[in-house]
Amino acid sequence: MVPRCWLILSLIWLFSGAATTTARSESPPVDLAAMTLTPADLAAVGWAGLGLTSGQTLSVTELADRAVWPAGEGEEQDAVQDALLGAGWQQGYGATLDSLWDPNRTDPGRQVEVEVVAYVDAPGAAQGFALVPDVYATGPVTAVPATRPIGDDSRLTRVAARDPQAGTPSHELALGFLQGRFTARVLLRDWTGEEPAVAAVEALAARLSAHIERVLHDGGPRLSTQVLTVERRANAVHSETYVRLDGEDIRSTYETPVEFAARAASYGEASDVFTSSTEIAATDSSYTLGFSADLFRFPEEDQAAAWLREAPTRLGQETDVTAVAIKDGIAAFDDEAIAVTLTRDYDHDGMEIYHTSAVLFRSGTVVADIRLTRVNDPPSMSGTKELAAAQAACLATNSCLD
Repeated sequence: MVPRCWLILSLIWLFSGAATTTARSESPPVDLAAMTLTPADLAAVGWAGLGLTSGQTLSVTELADRAVWPAGEGEEQDAVQDALLGAGWQQGYGATLDSLWDPNRTDPGRQVEVEVVAYVDAPGAAQGFALVPDVYATGPVTAVPATRPIGDDSRLTRVAARDPQAGTPSHELALGFLQGRFTARVLLRDWTGEEPAVAAVEALAARLSAHIERVLHDGGPRLSTQVLTVERRANAVHSETYVRLDGEDIRSTYETPVEFAARAASYGEASDVFTSSTEIAATDSSYTLGFSADLFRFPEEDQAAAWLREAPTRLGQETDVTAVAIKDGIAAFDDEAIAVTLTRDYDHDGMEIYHTSAVLFRSGTVVADIRLTRVNDPPSMSGTKELAAAQAACLATNSCLD
């Protein structure tokens, strides 16, 4: 049997030659986050009772890591990354959905991973599809025959998996497919002892394929391409996801029904809501600085304006807020804007006080909420205003990914 590393290196050599002979033009950024599956999609094929755990952009390095796993960082991973870039890798997005939290459950339940990756053209996507597998080989891997075509090309893989750290066994079934200049995959993971059904993963992959086509046709809400991106602190966790998509509210894995209902109600008449958060470096304090940028799209400008006007009341009612100050009519924004400072005491003991500086502004039918949050040391309002101005520029140019 040919060693897997030699197979990967052979593919890299083959594709690197092809990449140097064909000039590729850039394609515009795509709202990949709007293509992903939602809990409603899962419920429609018999996988009900799951919520969104995470969603984030995927780097080319993360794809290369899966291709060479378990080798990790090194020359092989670098070679795969270079090959993917040469193939025209452009964007990636992944989401994970898990069984809703239940303190009485004795196993982790079930999990679904969804991924969409964009290349500049279809030949590049085909190269990426050949280089990056759909699973981590944490146990015996078996190819499975398909019962229906998905996209331009597809493959099914089962893994009798075992968590590399905890050793917990699970049954995995992944379907990867190629569709134009996109690659995509759906992975079902079951810790309950049941093997995921081929019919279920194929039905979900078909739904994902339809979502890709819909966003290509109408562009999607475009909020994931318009949200401000910042340089993250080393090893910082980041989250970027729609929490309302085309009117569908997406429940978090760890929310109670009451918390979910309250959050959804706070969005008012917004048709789409995209949230992003991470941590960024700060030179004015030793405490970690949290950054978030949330975008709310409304059907009409007057609905967006009305929702922004109600913000002072809404912010004052947020959980554990002990103080709030509002300044209206701040300059440098085309439409309405307000500056806000919030103080929170989550434990109600005065020991750790969280301070937030925020700027909320409207740009047409979109309201942006830009926040900096830190424990004990209040973050700079001037810094928040600079970030808000950068977000306004993203909305004005219709993209932050160019």
